Amino acid sequence: MKIRTIFLLSFSLLAALSGWFFYRWTTDEIRPSYLKVVEENLVDTSRLMAAIVQDEMKTGSGDFPDFQDIAKMLREDRFTALIYDSRKISSDLEFYMTDRQGVLLFHSHDPEQVGMDYSKWNDVRLTLNGEYGARSTRTDPDDSRTSRLHVAAPLQLGGELIGVITVIKPIDWPYRFIEESRKHALLGAVLLFFSAVVVAFGLSLWLSRPLERLTEHALRVRGGQRSEPPRLGGATEIRRLQVAIEEMRKGLEGREYVEAYVSNLTHEIKSPLSGLRSAAEILREDPPTEDRMRFLGHIHSETARIQRVVDQMLVLAELEGRDVLDRKEILQLPDLIREVIEQHKAFAQAKKIQIVFEEAQAGTITGDRGLLGVALGNILHNAIDFSPAEMNVEVLLADADGYPKIEVRDWGPGIPEFAREKVFDRLFSLPRPGGGAKSSGLGLSLAREIADLHGGKIWISCPDSGGTRVEWLFLGSAILKEK
Repeated sequence: MKIRTIFLLSFSLLAALSGWFFYRWTTDEIRPSYLKVVEENLVDTSRLMAAIVQDEMKTGSGDFPDFQDIAKMLREDRFTALIYDSRKISSDLEFYMTDRQGVLLFHSHDPEQVGMDYSKWNDVRLTLNGEYGARSTRTDPDDSRTSRLHVAAPLQLGGELIGVITVIKPIDWPYRFIEESRKHALLGAVLLFFSAVVVAFGLSLWLSRPLERLTEHALRVRGGQRSEPPRLGGATEIRRLQVAIEEMRKGLEGREYVEAYVSNLTHEIKSPLSGLRSAAEILREDPPTEDRMRFLGHIHSETARIQRVVDQMLVLAELEGRDVLDRKEILQLPDLIREVIEQHKAFAQAKKIQIVFEEAQAGTITGDRGLLGVALGNILHNAIDFSPAEMNVEVLLADADGYPKIEVRDWGPGIPEFAREKVFDRLFSLPRPGGGAKSSGLGLSLAREIADLHGGKIWISCPDSGGTRVEWLFLGSAILKEK
C-alpha cells in the first residue's frame, strides 16, 4: 500500500474519531447546560412569586391570595416574541401553591387537583424540610421531551413557614434549542472531518509526491537512462534523503564504471599491444628494409589506434558522468552542419566521395557547440568510411512534427538488423568495406551520449533502397517557433 494511502486513511480515521467524540461530547454537554439555565431562571421566578404572595398576605387578611385572574391571563394571553430565529406566542409557565402540610391550595392550569396531597413530591417535601426543592417529571415515561421542571420556594409569614409555591416549566421549548444546537454540533463535526481529510490529502501529497519523484528518478537511473535529479519540495528529511541517495548513486556508478572502463580498455588494447610486441621482436632481428618499413608502419597505426581509443574513452567517461550540460548557447543547426561538413571534406575527397547537404528546414537549438560537433562528426565520419567510392553521402535537415531532425545517409552495405542497436555500445564495431582498419567502436556511443545530454534521440535505419541512415531528432534542446 502506498504511503499516501496509508497516511490519508490513518488521518481520515483519526479525523472521524475526533469528529465523533467532538459531537458526542458537545451534545452530552448541551442538554444539561440548557436545563441548568432553565432551572436557574425557575429558581429566580419561584422566589419572585413567593415574594409577591408573601407581600399580598401581609397587606391582606393573612389568607392565601386568589391568583385566578393572573392564571387565566397566563393561560390565554397571546403575544409575539422573536427569540433569535424562534417565535414564541404564548406562555407555557405554570405554578401551584400548597399549605404547610403539602395540600394543594391553587393550581394555575389544573384546578381539579386542588385539595390533593402534594407532600410526597420532592419539590414540596424538600422545601417543607428547609431544603432546596426541585424535581423533573415526565408526562410520558418513554419520552424525555415531555419532562416538566418543578422548582419550589418557601412561603413564610412572620418568620414561620406557611406553605410552598412551585413554578413549572415544560422543556419542549428548550428542547427545540437543544436540537438546533445538536444539529449545529453535527454540522461542525462533519466540517471538521472533511477539513481534516482535505488537510490530510494535502499533507500526503506534500510528503509522498517528492518520494514518488525520487523513486521515478531512481528507476530511470537503474534502467540506464540519463536522469537529472528532481527538485524536491517537502520536508527537510526528504531533501536530505535525496542528497544521500544521489551521493550513493554516484559512488556506486563510479566504482562500476571504473571496473567496466578498465575491462573494456584492457580488452580493446590487448590485440594492438600483441601486434606491437610481435613487430618489436621482429625488428630486433634486423629484417630487410621493406619488412622493417612495413612493421614500423604497423607500429605507428596501432599506437594511433590505442591513442584514439584512450582519448575517446576519456571523453565518453566525462560525458557519462554528467547529468546536465555545463555550457549552453543558442545554435543554428545549418551553420553547425556546414562547419562539420567542411571539417570532413578532405577525408571525403580522399575517398572520392561527395557530401551533399539539403536544408529542408531551419533549426534553432540550445546546446554545447563542441560536443554537438563531435557527435555529428562521428556520424559523418562513419558514413564516409562505409560509403563506396564515387558515391554521395547525404545530409538532410528536416522537420519532424515541429522538431528539427538531422539525417545522414550513405550507400554502403548497410547494417544487419541485430547490430542496429549494438553499434551504439562501447567498443562495438563492424568490419569496414574492403578490409579497412577496424575503428575504435566509440564514435556512435559518444554520439548517443551527447544526444541524450541534449534531450534528443538517435537511431539507425536501413532503407530498402540500400545503405544506412542515421537519424537524430532534437527534442529537449529545440527552440520551437510560436504558431
